Amino acid sequence: MLFLFVAVLHAATWQAAVDSAAQERPGAVLVVRVSDGQLVAAHNRRLAENTMAAPGSAIKPFTLAALVDAGRLPAHADWICSGHLNIAGHNLACTHPKSAAPLDAVAALAYSCNEFFAHFAAALPPERLRATLESYGFDAELTTTTDDLKLQALGEARVRITPEGLLNAYRKLALTHRDLIVRGMEASAQYGTSRGAAIPGWKLAGKTGTGPGYGWFAGFGPSDRPEWVFLVAVPHGSGSGDAAPLAHDILARYREVSPPGEVNVEGRRYNLEDYVAGVLAGEAGIYKNPQSLRAMAIAARTYAVRFRGRHQADGYDFCSLTHCQNFKPTSITPAIRNAVEATSGELLWYEGSPAAAYYSQDCGGITEAGGEPYLKSRPDPACIRKGRLQWSAQLPMSVEVLTRTPSGRAANVRAAGRTTTATDFRLSIGRTLGWNLVRSDLYSAHGKTLTGYGSGHGIGLCQNGAEAMASEGASDRDILAAYYPGTSIGLTAKGLRWRILSGERVDLWTTDPAQQRWIPIAESAIRAAEARAALTIPGRVRLQIFPTLDTFRNATGESGNVLASTRGTTIRTQPTLDAPTLRHEAWHALIESRVSPTVPDWFREGLALAMTEIDPRTQERKAQKDRVRNLIAKYGEKSVLSWIVAGVPK
Repeated sequence: MLFLFVAVLHAATWQAAVDSAAQERPGAVLVVRVSDGQLVAAHNRRLAENTMAAPGSAIKPFTLAALVDAGRLPAHADWICSGHLNIAGHNLACTHPKSAAPLDAVAALAYSCNEFFAHFAAALPPERLRATLESYGFDAELTTTTDDLKLQALGEARVRITPEGLLNAYRKLALTHRDLIVRGMEASAQYGTSRGAAIPGWKLAGKTGTGPGYGWFAGFGPSDRPEWVFLVAVPHGSGSGDAAPLAHDILARYREVSPPGEVNVEGRRYNLEDYVAGVLAGEAGIYKNPQSLRAMAIAARTYAVRFRGRHQADGYDFCSLTHCQNFKPTSITPAIRNAVEATSGELLWYEGSPAAAYYSQDCGGITEAGGEPYLKSRPDPACIRKGRLQWSAQLPMSVEVLTRTPSGRAANVRAAGRTTTATDFRLSIGRTLGWNLVRSDLYSAHGKTLTGYGSGHGIGLCQNGAEAMASEGASDRDILAAYYPGTSIGLTAKGLRWRILSGERVDLWTTDPAQQRWIPIAESAIRAAEARAALTIPGRVRLQIFPTLDTFRNATGESGNVLASTRGTTIRTQPTLDAPTLRHEAWHALIESRVSPTVPDWFREGLALAMTEIDPRTQERKAQKDRVRNLIAKYGEKSVLSWIVAGVPK
């Protein structure tokens, strides 16, 4: 009876997570228990059972299985990808990060390298590939040409499967737990095409695919002891752009972690950009130059995205102390807000993943190595341009430095008869005697006296050095290139950056200059709203069109089914913008720029809906729209619009 209760509880939890994330989205979602195949959650189950389609790259784990079983994968198989592949008129160019180093099977599966799989699959006997695929439930034809064999191995042609069938195929993988394939799927979730599905604190094995009919995500977790298998199929969608983010939303709700674009600080949730602003208020007090503030904003945002879930065991993402990032949301200044907005959504990237963007207050003239290719130890003349930060500390015990790092910092010490790492020693002294005693690991010891330089661990960006570089004219890009060499700055791993195109009233922030067609449409929407309300928007309006769904969600904290959101006079949208949405957001910009502080949220949202043809997506929004329309019918549109400034009468 207890087992039945637990099973029902899990089913209810998974179904609630699927219902909350999928809502009325098209496509199918299935979740089953690995041990017995019991279906615990479903969305659009009929579609999942009855529709067949090409699996795209979601087939690659099974192609890899066929290569291994047939003995056609060399022991040290690797491939240098050119990025260009065309098979029988199918353009299958790889979009993963380019590298001069060859990809092995794990990296090829993680990055979904078409060239790797096409090359090695060409050596497979067609009947062996077909037999392996059929053993996992695929409807596969026997191919007769090398091109057809390659296309089948890539999931593009001569093979079909239902969403339910693909779910069962991945359950079989979870049950057999083939090491090479699981490692590739884990890497896909860590840094590859499936990373959009990953959540903090849970080891996931996943794979995306984009076929002619569906964008796919399939996977299982925890990957070391699989309990659940899940499948997401989005019609005419992208595996990494649509299916994986929806899987993330479901997993996040099931595991109760922060959704994309949102950070949980000690139990309170913040939009990512608000969190970055609060971090700058706590961490960047020395900065006087906008260039160093912008560099710090990009570093702090990247740190937040890379290390989100650091306190997962405690039920939140980050603490508010320097253990994570010093967070002071009540001390945000206009200069800080400007730096955050000027770099909105931008991250430091290295080989397709957010970089480990460590930083410290003062490196003492030489940075410390941080275990990544872009975190090497190097002299930092900017840090000591105006003199070297020196400190001394009197301790209640003698200290002996046993070993040092290449940068000259203490690595291991003996204190009070015990041997420990210098970092643990510094943190222990900080917690017990105060953080201003042992300020760094760059010191010499003379009995109970330490004499040292710098403040903090010295890895990555040196804040004093960054400020010195900025005061000498260095840009935020120059500063980040100096402290994180080899990384790139962009909204995505492809290095996309904002371009600003200006009209009469609107500044368009975009990565695609062709989107300048929206400037006159936005300005027309603004003029129409201003004329109807007999109000004007002070200053200029920023229209920020994000290049991908992920970058929009990370910057705004909105879910994937929200097309746009407005903050002040900044309109932020997904790449799939339309004119009705833009007219709706123009009303929001007008309302938010002129609204009285006493006006309630229901009126702001309801009025923007009532003034445009947007259909409310939730019952709550529909009720707000109807409420404002009833007020207009009773008091007249002119009177109701005057309440934006005057306030809603009691």
